[in-house]
Amino acid sequence: MERGKWSASELVMLRSLQATLGNQWTQIAIKLGRLPDGCRLKYESVSGKYSKGKWTVDEDDHLISLVCQGNVIPPPTQQVGWKLVSARLQTRDPAACRTRWTRYLYPRLVRKTEDRVWTVVDDRRLIKTYATHEAAAVAAAAAA
Repeated sequence: MERGKWSASELVMLRSLQATLGNQWTQIAIKLGRLPDGCRLKYESVSGKYSKGKWTVDEDDHLISLVCQGNVIPPPTQQVGWKLVSARLQTRDPAACRTRWTRYLYPRLVRKTEDRVWTVVDDRRLIKTYATHEAAAVAAAAAA
């Protein structure tokens, strides 16, 4: 099995095989001499399906809401279905979601509040959350 950097000819062949065989990664991997997951991940990274670079505030908020269902921060030992989170987020691959959560968002959420400085991002999140809950309360009062 080939490992390491992909050559330009391998990338051309990968795109061609995916167009012909669809998402049959095992068959594609056999033809390329690579691992199926490696072929799938490489195709996803070069296909333009996912964003790269700086995360937006909305992406962070959406990721937090997907991982913290029911407003509960999961313990670090809990397994998170990153493929499902990525599919629902739609803008980032599973590895990027996991990395963003474990290296940036999770530590920020569990850090002691007295050690943390309030930011403009926190202001936006508070205003957005308040507006969401206020709208829900108004709708509930109107229905009653």
